[in-house]
Amino acid sequence: MSGDERRWEPGETVVVRYQARDHEVIASGYPMTCVEDSGDRVVLFFAHGTEYLGYPHLPSDGRADLVAARAEQPRKPLRQREPLVWQNSMLRFFFPGRAFQVWAAWQQDSWNFAWWYVNLEAPPMRTAIGLDTRDHTLDIVATEDLEWRWKDEDEAVARVEHGVDTAEFAALVRAEGEYVAELIENREAPFAEGWTDWRPEPGFVPGELPEGWDDVPSAPIDRSGGPLQTEEHV
Repeated sequence: MSGDERRWEPGETVVVRYQARDHEVIASGYPMTCVEDSGDRVVLFFAHGTEYLGYPHLPSDGRADLVAARAEQPRKPLRQREPLVWQNSMLRFFFPGRAFQVWAAWQQDSWNFAWWYVNLEAPPMRTAIGLDTRDHTLDIVATEDLEWRWKDEDEAVARVEHGVDTAEFAALVRAEGEYVAELIENREAPFAEGWTDWRPEPGFVPGELPEGWDDVPSAPIDRSGGPLQTEEHV
């Protein structure tokens, strides 16, 4: 993760920002709390009830049709961000140079473990306030028992069919997903480290987006679809 290389201490607020997939602007900001920041990974806690700014999440059904409709029209301005409230407690694992993020999620009204989620996205880049990335559409969902499946395959295919993404980009994204699927099947970190039993410290209070969070210059986002291959990250 290049950019501002200062590591965060446990308990510090780290702002994760997503660049819009089809626009080079910051689309959303999420205040999370540092659990671990080592040379190998950054682990952040995103608590149920945390307020953030972004676009309401669309259901998976019908996203492929939406891609087709948008491809037939001139690019429209982005919608306005809205104040939203996160509905699950989860840990989020970021890995230097890798084009994915792993989520460990609990049910919103309890600490019963809900699912693992692999969000395929641009390698995280450090900023002065947190991490910047960009979503890659295709994802993986896994149960607590580590039975996994692809998610949003139809939308990923539609983005290629309508010229939004290239076939080369989609192939790199899927290859990165296959890499994580092997980690899941082989019970490798972070999937078999006991994180399902993790709990925040008593009295934990969610962080807030700091003033000027979206004025901080964006980090350069890799657009290849796969992991970074420079010597700095391998």
